[in-house]
Amino acid sequence: GVINLTTKSGTNELHGSAFEFLRNEALNARNLFAPATVANPGKPVFRRNQFGGVIGGPIIKNKSFFFADYQGTRQLIGRVRISTVPTLLQRQGVFAESSVRIFDPATTRALTGGGFTRDQFANNTIPTSRIDPVARILLDRFPLPTSSGTANNYRRVGNERQDQDQFDIRLDHRFGSRNQAFARFSRAKDFSDPVTPLPDGSGNLTSGAIGKTNTIGQSLASSYLHTFGDFVINELRFGYTRRSVDRFGLTLDAPPSQSLKLPGIPANAAFQNSLPTFTIDGLQQLGSPTNTGS
Repeated sequence: GVINLTTKSGTNELHGSAFEFLRNEALNARNLFAPATVANPGKPVFRRNQFGGVIGGPIIKNKSFFFADYQGTRQLIGRVRISTVPTLLQRQGVFAESSVRIFDPATTRALTGGGFTRDQFANNTIPTSRIDPVARILLDRFPLPTSSGTANNYRRVGNERQDQDQFDIRLDHRFGSRNQAFARFSRAKDFSDPVTPLPDGSGNLTSGAIGKTNTIGQSLASSYLHTFGDFVINELRFGYTRRSVDRFGLTLDAPPSQSLKLPGIPANAAFQNSLPTFTIDGLQQLGSPTNTGS
C-alpha cells in the first residue's frame, strides 16, 4: 500500500466525485501455456476492479473543513505454474525412466585402497518395504503428474487474489487570521494470495508476492501555523508512520515431528506447526516459499 504525502483541504462548498474501473478476461487472449481442456474450458481469469471517491466540504463555514478519499482494488488473475513432480513409477520406487543410478545404502562397505562403495538396486528399483515412512509421507504430498516425462510434468492453473484498500481523512481549522492547523490520517492495506506451484501451498516462488502477505501502512501528519507579522511565521509539525508486513506459510495440523513422524525438529513457538522446507534435487520443493512465517 502507498500512503499519500499530499492531500487537499476542504472548502466552503461541498464537492465530491466517484469512479469505477473494470477489466475482465472476456477481452483477453488465451495464455499460450493454458490451453483449453475439459477441466479448464475457459480463459484464465483476469478481473480487476478499482473504485473509490473523494468528498470535501465545510464543518464550520470559513473556519473548519474536512476532506476524505478512498480507493479500493479487487484483483483476480489466473496464473499457470509448471513444476516437476515424481512420476507414477518413481512413486513406486521404480527409477527405470531415469539415467540416475540408485544405490542401496545398506550395502555400503569400505574398499581396500580406501573409500567406500555400494551396490545398485536391482532394476534401479527401491523395494516398497525399503521406502522410509517419512519419505512416504512427503512423497504423498506431491500431486500426481498431469503429463508424461520426468521434467516439467505438472501444470497447475489457479487464481491469484489481491485486495487493496486505502483512505485519507484531513481536518483543517482556522483559529483566526494568524493561527491555523490541520491533521491528516492515512491508512493503506494490501492483501496478496499468490498461486503456489503445488496445491497444498508448497513450492518456490521467485518473483511477485512470494507468499500469502498482509501489508498495512498508516501515517499521521499535523501542523500548527502561527503568523507573527508580514515577514515572520512559525510552523510546528508532527508526523508518525508505521508499516507492517505479515507473511503466512504452510501449516500442518500438528508440529512436524508428529505430522511427519520426523523426530529431532527443534520446537519454535513462531513456527510450531509450519511445514519445513524440503528441497529434493530435480523436484519442486515441499514447504512454503522463502521468507514466510507461520
